Amino acid sequence: MAILSIENLQLGKDYCYVEAIIEDAKCIATQTLFDPPEFGPALCATSFDPSEMDVPQDEEEFKKFLEELCPAWRVIDSPYIDDFEVDCII
Repeated sequence: MAILSIENLQLGKDYCYVEAIIEDAKCIATQTLFDPPEFGPALCATSFDPSEMDVPQDEEEFKKFLEELCPAWRVIDSPYIDDFEVDCII
């Protein structure tokens, strides 16, 4: 998944928490008999232990680093966004 932007970063000695806008992370239109489901960007969060890693300080390099690391992203539901989206059932 491509990282579109970093929204929040908390970096400590033994933890890293990241919130980012991730491309195609959330279902925005359900599947029909004629059309596949549509996915769009969403605010997601992940965390990992950076103690054994060389974490880049530049935002673009950090995005590349995260894409190579491929952490498990979880969608952060926002009531302001979710009210307008359809739940996806696949």
